[in-house]
Amino acid sequence: MSQKTRLALAAFLLVGLTVGSVWLGSGSISPYASTYSHAESDECGYLYNIDHWHFLNTFQMLNGDPKHIWAGSVVLRRVLYPIIAYPFMTHWGFNLGGFITNFAIAGLTSLVLIISLFKRFGERAAIVGGLLFATYPGLTYFGGLPYSYFFIAPATVFAFTTLHWLADSPTMVRSLGTGMFLGILATGYDLLPFFLPTSLIILLSRRRVLPLLPLALTMLAPMAFVLWYQTEVMGLSVSNSNSKIYASIAEALRNPTKERYTEWLGLITQTPGIFLHNFTFSAFAALPVAFCLAYLSSRWTLRAKLSTPEWSFLVVAGGLWIFNNFAPPYPGWQMRGTWIARIYQPVFIVYIFYLARVSALTSKKHIASAIVLLIAVACALFQEFVVASPIFGMYRVAGQVYHEFYQHAPVESFATHMNACGARPRGFCKRT
Repeated sequence: MSQKTRLALAAFLLVGLTVGSVWLGSGSISPYASTYSHAESDECGYLYNIDHWHFLNTFQMLNGDPKHIWAGSVVLRRVLYPIIAYPFMTHWGFNLGGFITNFAIAGLTSLVLIISLFKRFGERAAIVGGLLFATYPGLTYFGGLPYSYFFIAPATVFAFTTLHWLADSPTMVRSLGTGMFLGILATGYDLLPFFLPTSLIILLSRRRVLPLLPLALTMLAPMAFVLWYQTEVMGLSVSNSNSKIYASIAEALRNPTKERYTEWLGLITQTPGIFLHNFTFSAFAALPVAFCLAYLSSRWTLRAKLSTPEWSFLVVAGGLWIFNNFAPPYPGWQMRGTWIARIYQPVFIVYIFYLARVSALTSKKHIASAIVLLIAVACALFQEFVVASPIFGMYRVAGQVYHEFYQHAPVESFATHMNACGARPRGFCKRT
């Protein structure tokens, strides 16, 4: 069997496994809904998150419905996902159309990742990376719901492959192309805090100063246009409880109150445990652990250093974590602590790229290669268990992992919903 035939067959199977992971997160399982104690349900007993209407409002906005119906949504600025989904939602309805959109996005993302890894690192890396992405629980957690949250993982994959392209040859043309493409992706979800600093660090590491400002401006331009259009043309307010959070943190850092220094110190003493938790569960446990094991086992034997996009992305994520968790006390929603590890989810792509890349570094005879492959396979098996186990009536592990990713309700909520509704992906309707 030729290499092209092997890769085509592997890609076909891995894309199928990827969309299968999306399907296993749909219906009554839908972890983003079922891990919440007060999930809503439809006539089939399929579950939806309590914030379902916020995302429905984005479709209603695009559909030209009366403004008073949708103007209260806090996610209207995230326009890319509903724009992509709009034709599907118009034809099949908001819920099913969004689910079909997720299918298509997941399959395309898997294929792009496999091709990118193959061209850059070879066949083995493509298969390992494709397998880790296909079984990634982040696809399942949001995959069954027509929400822009699902776009986080695909957008991160597209962005990270583009950052490697920039790092290969950081010319002005590539800088402008990277800025515009990543800026457009960031209109799907608030990922500029990850994308922009990483891009600038890559340019600085290559001693390319001239493209810094053009890249920054082109990356900021798409979201700036969206915000301008919604405020000046549509008459919307982009200031809401969702968008004010980071302004509150910045204000607390700028002007900490002396009377709350003791409280601030108490918060700082909690950061080691918070870091360990966030690091582990922001990517659903298996990938971070596999990354650490692979790094420790190959750092000296294979001399496998982190690539510039990899370490840059981790540095930026670490900076965001410090910004959130070392801030003085501030009012409103808290972006610190163990309850919201999910805001660091984009780092999952670093772990996938590293494991895939290192698995392709050595010959099959090298013991370090076998160790990395074993780690990657074990990671994929655990991830698949988290994704698929609810179908077989095993809720405890998946429920715990999903809960640690986002602690928005008691840990038993997932099992409670599964026992009440049954673990039924879309296609297994149970009329209520």
